[in-house]
Amino acid sequence: MSGTFIGVLVEGLVAGLLLVTIVYCVSLNRKLERLRSDEADMKELVSELIGATGNAEQAIQALKISASDWDRALGSRLRHAEKLSGALSEQTVAAEQVLDRLKRICAAARPAESSAAEQPLRTAAAARSEQKSAADIAAARLRLGLGRRPGADNETERAA
Repeated sequence: MSGTFIGVLVEGLVAGLLLVTIVYCVSLNRKLERLRSDEADMKELVSELIGATGNAEQAIQALKISASDWDRALGSRLRHAEKLSGALSEQTVAAEQVLDRLKRICAAARPAESSAAEQPLRTAAAARSEQKSAADIAAARLRLGLGRRPGADNETERAA
């Protein structure tokens, strides 16, 4: 009797362990299924990330090309403005030389006049010359498409 009792007890113990193993396997199976579904979600997320990275690289390349184009256009405009500035400077120097000659001619033609009478004429001529220069500069800026200079008054724009 004791042999059969021990046999039944061992078989009951094995059956109990088998039951625990089955429950544990079911639990592991559920965890593996969740992990597999998470893996599919992760693969989808990685593929979306790769696509977004590709789009970002294309956008960066487009920005680089655009910046290069703007740099070339701005450089071209700047060189043109420098040429115009040089030409304007040359013309200003030439105009000042002509003005000096005219002053000498006028001074030689009217030696009898007093210098007090010449002073108001020189001041008015200088004011007109400065006003004309400012108007020329404003007109050149508008032709170049540079717009209005910050702080420029409206009088120079009206003169242009």
